[in-house]
Amino acid sequence: MDLDEVRGFLAVYEARSFSGAATTLAWPRATVRRRVESLETRVGAPLFTRTPTGAEPTPPADRLVPHAREMLGRARAMLRSVRHAGGDLQGLLHIAAPPGLPPLFVRAITATLASSAPGLQCIVTPITPPLAGRLEDVDLLVYQGHEGPGPGWMSVPAAQVRRRLVASPALLDAQGRPASPSDLDRFMIFAQGTVDARPTHLPTLDGHAIPVQLALVHPNVHLLLQMATAGACLAFVPDGELDEHAFGIGPLERVLDDLIGDVVPIHVAVPEALAEVPHVRLVFDLVRSLLGSI
Repeated sequence: MDLDEVRGFLAVYEARSFSGAATTLAWPRATVRRRVESLETRVGAPLFTRTPTGAEPTPPADRLVPHAREMLGRARAMLRSVRHAGGDLQGLLHIAAPPGLPPLFVRAITATLASSAPGLQCIVTPITPPLAGRLEDVDLLVYQGHEGPGPGWMSVPAAQVRRRLVASPALLDAQGRPASPSDLDRFMIFAQGTVDARPTHLPTLDGHAIPVQLALVHPNVHLLLQMATAGACLAFVPDGELDEHAFGIGPLERVLDDLIGDVVPIHVAVPEALAEVPHVRLVFDLVRSLLGSI
C-alpha cells in the first residue's frame, strides 16, 4: 500500500469525514478522496459509506485499521532509526507512560540520563488505554496490564505491581475500619481506570470480584492517592505505598488487604525498528531496571 493512501484512510476513519481528514492532514479534500478511492481499488471493497454528514466506516475498513496503523508506525520508526543511526546520544526521546508516575521513579530516570546522556531530552506524554493508534511518534512506552500496543513493538514485562484498597487513618478512625466487603457501602470509593474500561468491580486475591458503586474513576494514580490522603475516599490503586514519601501524599492504611486486590504487570515497549538505536536502547534498559527494582 502507498503510505499516503494509508494516511488518508486513517484520517478519514478517525474524523469520520473527508473534510475533517483534509483539515487534519492539510491536504485538499479532493486529494484525500483520491487517496481513499485508490486504496478502495486495492482492497476491492468500499471502505466508507458516504453520508450527508460525513463518512461511516464499513466492516472492511474496521478490519483494515489495525494493519494500516501498524504499517504507518513501522514506517515512522524506520525513518527515526535512520536519523539516529550515527549513535549520537543527542536530541529528543518521546516516551509515553501512564499519568501519575511515582515522582521518585521519574527523578531516578532523569538523574541517570543527566549523567549518562546529558545531550538527551525526554518528552513524556501521559497515555491511557486503548493504546493502539496513539503511538505514531513514540520512541518508548510504559504501560500497565496485558493490553499492549500490538504488532511492530518489542514488549517485555519489567515488573509486577499489587493493586490494593487504601485510605487515610483519619478517615478510617472517623467512619470505622471495614471488616467485610459489605462495610464498603458507607465509603466513597475512587479507582484507577479510563473511560474505555470503567471498572464496576474490585478484584479479590482468590480471582473473584466484588461489585461496588464507584464514585470516581480516574487514570492518574497520584491524584487518587492525594484524594485518599485528604480523607475524601478509599482509593483502589496500584501499589499505594510507593508514593507515601512524595509531596502531598501522607501515610495510607491498607483496607481489607487480605481479600481485595490483584497483581498486574508493567511492561516496557519500543518500536522494533528502534530497538537498537543507542539512546532508545539506553532508556529502554534503564526503565526496565528501575521498574524491576520496585
